[in-house]
Amino acid sequence: MITRLYIRNYGIIREHEIRFNKGLTVITGETGAGKSIVLGAMGLLLGERTDHSTLFEADQKCIVEGEYDIDSPELLLWLADEGFDCTLPLLVRREIMPTGKSRAFINDSPAGIQQLKALSEWLMDISGQHESHELHTSRFQLDFIDEMSGLREIAPLFREKYKHWQQQKNRLAALRQSEASRLQQLDLERFLCDELEQAGLKQTDELGALEQQLEMQENALQIRQTLESISFQLQEAENAVVLQLQQLSAQMSPFKALHPELGRLYEGIHSSQIELTELSRDTQRLVSSFEADPALVSQISQRVDLLNRLLNKHRVNTLEDLLERWETLSASIEQLEKSGSESSQLENDIQEIEKWLLKTGKQISDQRQQALPAIHAQMRALLPAVGLVHAQFTIELEVHEQLIGGRQGLNNIRFLFTANQGSPAMELQKVASGGELSRIMLCLKSLLHGQVRLPSIVFDEIDTGISGETALQVGKVLRALADKHQVILITHLPQIAAKGDMHLFISKKNQDGRTVSSVDVLDNEGRERAIAQMIAGDGAGETALRQAKELLHT
Repeated sequence: MITRLYIRNYGIIREHEIRFNKGLTVITGETGAGKSIVLGAMGLLLGERTDHSTLFEADQKCIVEGEYDIDSPELLLWLADEGFDCTLPLLVRREIMPTGKSRAFINDSPAGIQQLKALSEWLMDISGQHESHELHTSRFQLDFIDEMSGLREIAPLFREKYKHWQQQKNRLAALRQSEASRLQQLDLERFLCDELEQAGLKQTDELGALEQQLEMQENALQIRQTLESISFQLQEAENAVVLQLQQLSAQMSPFKALHPELGRLYEGIHSSQIELTELSRDTQRLVSSFEADPALVSQISQRVDLLNRLLNKHRVNTLEDLLERWETLSASIEQLEKSGSESSQLENDIQEIEKWLLKTGKQISDQRQQALPAIHAQMRALLPAVGLVHAQFTIELEVHEQLIGGRQGLNNIRFLFTANQGSPAMELQKVASGGELSRIMLCLKSLLHGQVRLPSIVFDEIDTGISGETALQVGKVLRALADKHQVILITHLPQIAAKGDMHLFISKKNQDGRTVSSVDVLDNEGRERAIAQMIAGDGAGETALRQAKELLHT
């Protein structure tokens, strides 16, 4: 249960702390005094969205803090798993900054909004005025019957599996839609990759070497003739260079010892003779190496043309880039081939998930069907207690062979209702008035909270549209619910307010030119006056006070 609620700078509440007790707490007050603001503050602690416009003072932060006394081993386990202090009572705080940003804390440790929402399952359930209008929605009806059928664990798992199944089916459809283009792309890339593989690309400098070799082959005849001419001029011509050097060397030989410089001149001429003689022999040997080979020229030319064509085709500049392109194509082909096998694997996965969904959906449908008689019997007992004496309420469950939704499974659900004896039951939203919807919601909530772990239940004007004896009956139902749970209720009806164990009165006043809300815990005398005002207005007299006392002691 919630034991304390601290609010600062929120709505028209400047600062206030509210202490709660067990049982039934009623909240009353004039319209606009701030009753719903209290519920809004509670909602912030459950992870609801913040709104910067709710700050009382726009330049100061808002703080809402709740203290909860909850005896739940599951809660302690969750706190430990999430890394929070397991100290009890549990402290939850929410702060809204003037910038609009918000922060949350659980036992003084920073927390995320999703963690607050997860934690809310142990804290309280707030039923707002709008919720009665959700009675006719498939979501509410299915959630209700699943809670009543003991499907709290399997129903969310089924929804997740169904969602995954739908995603996989969409993915398969997309794969099939792109299958033709995939195969076309695969054929093209295979052709390109095979072409590169057949080209036998290995060395990144191959093209330069081939072009040099081709140029040498194309000039082989000229090179051979040049080498032969050099060899002839060096050693075979009538005035061969080597022969002339021999003659010069012979002429200098007698004088080489007469002077050092003459000796060096002789040695230079003699060395040149020897080097040119060797050079002539080398040149002669090279001549035989330069034979023009038309077949080799053709082979090299074809290879150079192939490599240049591949470079142009793939729009790259070097063989290194071409090798990278080959690797890229190989990886792409592998992925495209994998996509093909992925489609087949995806079909198998979808079939397996569908088998599980159909099997589990059948189990869920059976459990829902088994729960209906007990729900109908309990509603037959509760409806007269809230003034719907002749009302009939039934849940119609349609069973289908195929899956129709993640929440529905194999079932369509309809809530049927009639308030009049002898009239056929029809869909709830077509025949129930606003007041009847509120009372039906109270009955359903009473059943639900017999199933769930929430220790605290909050109702925001669940008594809308009722009065008189009906209000007394609704008060009794709330009183019975409060014997098992902490119930906090905003009400405008004296008959219901009188059933409370604790009465909070919210009023507003002018303070420093601002409307400010305050919360007071009423004693017996204060309760009598507040209920008398609810009966007769601000001018309540002795008659209204007497009626208030009677209600309080009924």
